[in-house]
Amino acid sequence: MNQFKRWPLALPALVLEAWIALSLFFAPGWANGWPFGLTIHAVWSGGMAVIGCLMLMTLAAGIGAAISSLLVRYHVELRLAWLVYRAWLWVCTIAIAILGIVMYRTLFAEALRMWPNGYHP
Repeated sequence: MNQFKRWPLALPALVLEAWIALSLFFAPGWANGWPFGLTIHAVWSGGMAVIGCLMLMTLAAGIGAAISSLLVRYHVELRLAWLVYRAWLWVCTIAIAILGIVMYRTLFAEALRMWPNGYHP
């Protein structure tokens, strides 16, 4: 039995995440006025980095499930397919976490450049 056959479900999830990301990206006012001294620079760049990492992880899960589905289809043992899937997800998680830090720093610098005195709609 192929437990990875639902990998196409990652596509609608990715579309929904992209829609949310675009909505947040083009309306930065949501990141204004946070408590505890959080500036729009930190909140907006953090939100964009998180949604970017979420989209990349969804894509990685879908690709890993598709690869594992092919392994099962071509009669590779199910236990080995799960091992490949878990290893793929761990590698992707580490890479995406590192990329998330880079995204946050880059977006923070860009937010400072775009709104040096904060965002005033």
